[in-house]
Amino acid sequence: MNFLKYISIILAVFCTTFLMSCGQADDSDRSKKDFSKKEIEEDFNELTNIIETKVPSPFYNSSREKYDSVKKYLKKHIPDSASLNDIYKTFYPLVQTLNDAHFSLYLPDNYFSELIQYFPFKVLIVGNKLFVKENCSSEKSIERGSEIISINSIPVETIVAAIGSCNFKLPNEALFFEEWNETVFYKRLFTLFNVKGTFTITLSKGKNFKVNGISEKLLRDSRKSDNKPIFKILDNEIGYLKIPSLIWNKNGDRENFDRSIDSAFMVLHSVKINKLIIDIRDNLGGSSILAKDVLDYIYCKPYTLSEGEVDMEKNAIKETIDTSLHTPALHSNRYNGATILLNNVLTYSSAHMMQAGFQYYKMGQSIGEISSEPLFITGEVSTVSLKNSHLAFNYPTSNYILPGFNKSKKTFYTPDVIYMPTLKDRLSDQDILLEKAKNMFNK
Repeated sequence: MNFLKYISIILAVFCTTFLMSCGQADDSDRSKKDFSKKEIEEDFNELTNIIETKVPSPFYNSSREKYDSVKKYLKKHIPDSASLNDIYKTFYPLVQTLNDAHFSLYLPDNYFSELIQYFPFKVLIVGNKLFVKENCSSEKSIERGSEIISINSIPVETIVAAIGSCNFKLPNEALFFEEWNETVFYKRLFTLFNVKGTFTITLSKGKNFKVNGISEKLLRDSRKSDNKPIFKILDNEIGYLKIPSLIWNKNGDRENFDRSIDSAFMVLHSVKINKLIIDIRDNLGGSSILAKDVLDYIYCKPYTLSEGEVDMEKNAIKETIDTSLHTPALHSNRYNGATILLNNVLTYSSAHMMQAGFQYYKMGQSIGEISSEPLFITGEVSTVSLKNSHLAFNYPTSNYILPGFNKSKKTFYTPDVIYMPTLKDRLSDQDILLEKAKNMFNK
């Protein structure tokens, strides 16, 4: 489909859902103001100016030509007045077109009422299809794995296309989009289609169900995970170290993280285990310093996770090549056995830097998915509140050159063994990829 035709269809859908929802807003909504065309244009110009002048390489993962065509189309169709939510819907496709999760647009926190009842299912997105991963509704006859074909008479294909609004071309990029949006599907459904409260679900088998929504608190609780490293011994012979996050926000975070990591390697050392699986699936990054704090236990030679940086300096692009190497810290419980690294497309940002360094310096074997980020990545995210709407816009201010980067060709981290879990795998209670990693030691 022609991309501009697609954008026009999406905007038409947005307009339709807006008209359908008029008069249905919760009394607790705090964002009732209608913005003038001038105010919308000012925010749109601020948004596009940041993308085009504050980011050194905003179009590495996308087409500048396509961005410009979407920008031109959206600017031409800015309405005479619009609500905050409709401004968000108007700007959203342009941000998505950049095909980089370090760019993101958010409605203000006070826009969302605690009374909103959201879509009560955890889902899996596969292409333009939607499947039930977990049923959190009161209608327990909707089984895990059921395919949903429409929600409130809106075809799932239309919903997924609107959430995407992207120009990704590669399977690994598409897979990232799917998994990235699965845990926030309920929020996207509300913000882009204003669907809330009561949901009419049509399944692929032709059955219809009417279900009530649930609070975001319940959805958050059901998705909540601990970001602390997890260590255990599998089958009495394999160490398993799960690192869900590399976030370092406040004083003490690094010390607590390092304590957990050191404790894990102390156990490995004391029980003399020489097989280790490091799992960084779903790790969206944080600090590359914490990544090195882990790798220092399994690698004793100097290495780096970034060979250079590209920044904006006085409105000009500045590239700095860094030839210095990090010297690993000396640990009495350093690990000398075999290591396997697990990843997936949600291994992102500084966790992606970690896997790139692991492979480049041959620290062990790897199994998982081709990375969704290339070996030239954005980082150092800043946030601005747009002047009139106060929409929060996150954008990267730097690019990093990772080990193995090829300037003449866009390249990705590719594990030694590529395995992309099937729908059946993802619905299974068994961790198929972990089982395959354990079997790799036997080979």
